[in-house]
Formats: sequence, structure tokens, C-alpha cells
Amino acid sequence: MLKSIMILAFTIMALAMPIHAQEIIEGEPTGQKSQKEEEGKFTIVLFYADWCPSCKILLPRLNDAISDLENKDIIRIVKFDFSNDLTQVESAGLAGEHGLSDIYNEYSPGTGFAILVDQDIEIYEQKRLTVNDSTIQITEKIKKFIKTKT
Repeated sequence: MLKSIMILAFTIMALAMPIHAQEIIEGEPTGQKSQKEEEGKFTIVLFYADWCPSCKILLPRLNDAISDLENKDIIRIVKFDFSNDLTQVESAGLAGEHGLSDIYNEYSPGTGFAILVDQDIEIYEQKRLTVNDSTIQITEKIKKFIKTKT
């Protein structure tokens, strides 16, 4: 009963708080981005949780891969965090802000992978970036993704 009340309280608090679109680079939020800044960007949607061992391996590889790209300014990472009930509610709001609700609903609450999404919110050939991919492989998949979409 107490757990249900706590979940309800966190959900109400999360819904009352403004949820800002965040670009995640090096695992840190860089703040709110304007709609103009976000237009034309490719999105890597990361399905993440603090308790997920694969996530702890994938996130640094993803950041390293992006830092190796010449055109990294056209890539944004949107992290859906399933670490707890509150972050899951916040992530659902974030999905709505980015027009990614369908993707969120289809893949949640899975964790430990990322998917590539183009400017039209189309998933790139259903290819996932996973812990089984090295940083080099992730970089190559992202480059191929950008090349086929530009």
C-alpha cells in the first residue's frame, strides 16, 4: 500500500514538473534546446536504466562513437530512462516532446539498446545499437545511417 502511494506521489510530482527536451552527450544533460536547434537532427534513442549492466557499457561506447564523427552536431541522443517509476514517467513526457511516443510505446520498458531515427521519425532499418557492437561498429552504423539519409 505504501509503495502504491509513493508511486502515485512521484507520478503526480513528475507530471507537475516541466519536462525539458534534453540532448545527452557524455551522459550529461546539456539543457533545453529550441525547436529550431532540433530540426534536421538525427536521433539516437537510448533505452537505458541505471541497474542495466548493458547500458553501462553501451552509453560510453555511444558517446565515443559520436565524438569520433565529423558531423556530430546533427546527432542528438534522447535517453529514455527506465531506472525507476519517476524516470519512466519523465521519459514518457520526453518522448511526447520529441514526437517519439510511438517508439517509446513499442520498445519500452526494454533497456540496453539504442535505435537510430531519422528526421521524419522513421526507424533506420530496425537496426539496434547494442552492447555487442564495438565503438567502431557503432560509429560505422551511425555513418551509414547518416549517409543513406542525406
